[in-house]
Amino acid sequence: MPILTRIPFIASSRVSAALLAGAVLLACSSSSGGSSVSASTAASDGGNALCAKINTCSPFFIQVSYGDVATCATRVSATLLSALDANGTGWTPSGLEACVQAIPNVSCDDALGNSLPSLCQPVGTLATGAACGDSSQCASSYCNLGAGGKCGTCAAALGGAGAACYRNGDCALGTVCVGADVTASPEVQGACISPGVSGATCDDKQRCSEVLACSAGVCAQPAVVGATCTQTDTDFFGSCNELSGTYCTKATNGVCTQIPVVAAGQPCGLINGLLTTCSASGTCPTSGSSCVAPAADFANCDATNGPGCLAPAQCIGGVCTMPTPTSCQ
Repeated sequence: MPILTRIPFIASSRVSAALLAGAVLLACSSSSGGSSVSASTAASDGGNALCAKINTCSPFFIQVSYGDVATCATRVSATLLSALDANGTGWTPSGLEACVQAIPNVSCDDALGNSLPSLCQPVGTLATGAACGDSSQCASSYCNLGAGGKCGTCAAALGGAGAACYRNGDCALGTVCVGADVTASPEVQGACISPGVSGATCDDKQRCSEVLACSAGVCAQPAVVGATCTQTDTDFFGSCNELSGTYCTKATNGVCTQIPVVAAGQPCGLINGLLTTCSASGTCPTSGSSCVAPAADFANCDATNGPGCLAPAQCIGGVCTMPTPTSCQ
């Protein structure tokens, strides 16, 4: 589910595309009857469960996007609370709690690859064409947010493989959005694809599942730190393990190298030929500059030069935009 975080000097990040665009789409269907928990408790539990799962799969992503698990949980919980109160939503506190119980047992491939279990799929009541801010509000289970990413309209159906997209939330379950960039000016559309399994062919457009890497044109287990690696002009991570923040670079004679993550105010970019990136959605304007801390929600932002926005907010139209389904009427 989108929202792309720019990691300096990386053309695109599979982790960012998979998670930031979908971090707030822990979409849980309603359950019959009442609820024994409050909306605030369910939202808090949802944020904690999702962020803990993401951290299990990719601590590196949590570090570069949120700084730590606690910040992730607080931010995601706020978006879930808004979604629980949205017009026509299929979410209830008890439904969310049921979904929360399923999250720890979901594989990293499914959690990061737009394929949560059926228990966590929403069905709202809003008809096609109605205003929405989250797919759980729509009877079709698809709110088309367009490039803006905040408010859209309920659409007929999610896109299958090959359909145009801006985020994973535009794609059918099990497919992901590749090549989109909503922070660019003008925005860049991507395409929904079915990620390759082990042994499948891969390239810059046909990527592998989240836990695999593209090694010499074939999906395989990622190489470990210090192992020899391959990359292409547009695939910065190459055959290394993106989930752990290792990349392939000629500066280290073609071996997988860990990306250091530093706080705001610290030097970032290419330092002695090696990449250093920023924590907590910080921006590195140019190589050799210092990390710029993200702007506050709804404040002015600059996705390229900083300040950016703290996930899951996006810098859209020069403003840090948070997902708030209750505001879409």
